Amino acid sequence: MNTGTTLKLFVTASMAVGGLLFAVAAHAQFNSPISLSSSPSSPAPRSAFTVTASTPTFDRETADFEWTVDGKTRPELSGLGMHQIQLTAGAVGGATRISVTISPSIGEGGTATLTVNPSDLTLLWSADTTVPKWFRGKALVVPGAGITVSAVPRIILGSSEVNPDTLIYRWRLDSARIALSGAGKRTFHFTASQTPGATHQIDLTVEDIDGRIHKEGRILIENSNTPKVALYQASPLGGPEFRSAGRFTANPSLVDIVAEPFFFPFSSAASLIYSWSADGTETGASSQNPRLLTVNGNNLTNQGVSVNVIVTGTTPLYMSHTASFNLFISQ
Repeated sequence: MNTGTTLKLFVTASMAVGGLLFAVAAHAQFNSPISLSSSPSSPAPRSAFTVTASTPTFDRETADFEWTVDGKTRPELSGLGMHQIQLTAGAVGGATRISVTISPSIGEGGTATLTVNPSDLTLLWSADTTVPKWFRGKALVVPGAGITVSAVPRIILGSSEVNPDTLIYRWRLDSARIALSGAGKRTFHFTASQTPGATHQIDLTVEDIDGRIHKEGRILIENSNTPKVALYQASPLGGPEFRSAGRFTANPSLVDIVAEPFFFPFSSAASLIYSWSADGTETGASSQNPRLLTVNGNNLTNQGVSVNVIVTGTTPLYMSHTASFNLFISQ
């Protein structure tokens, strides 16, 4: 998202974002005090950017501006007082070369040029929370969970793509001092607040050792989710039947029911305690797998049984979570 501030571009998401900043300086010919600047300095591919011509020695409103883009004169952008133009960036690596010749009403003018390089920056996050192996969704952030943010820049200077491991990364968490800095530090790990619903702001600055590249990114992450437990019918060969959550009809036999914990922090998942009951009567789970309960359906013909599990954690945030499962046995 473009903040509107010259030479700054902020990248924001609970999804993929693009943008990059270069410290690219315009140079003027004939010793004229003319400079060009781009906002953002390196736009996202196919996005709009604004180029502004500045000079302290004469009035821009009364001067004549002649703009050239990639070697072609642009009369529709030129004219009296036309000190600012808007263009559309190309693809990554497709640099745009802008030139302006200024003729003031009084005094000597000059020419300045600027090269704008569109680039991509993606910030991705992942949460250190539990999900079943078959789950195709994303592991969500909960209070107290670990979070990893990864930077994926794509920068092309000239004809060569810059190796992201050679760049210097400076990470900030919640506008505080730099939390991590160094060459190739493309990932940043932190622990979410214990306060439910808290939002974390992660800012990233990336530069190269020669000062040719300067980019900034930002992502907001909210820990607005809570852990949960779901019960599924399971088979030794096929594993959990995830479409059976909540209700299942089985033939008289031994029926396995598995408890799947969602979005528990890795730090607490191993210490979870599973307490099972059937129709209100406490029953024991498998000695090898506390998440697995076997029900003898032969004793429940034409009857239903309500299976319940209480999952207890060792920290105040994750003390107790309950899931129920209605099992019906048919002939």
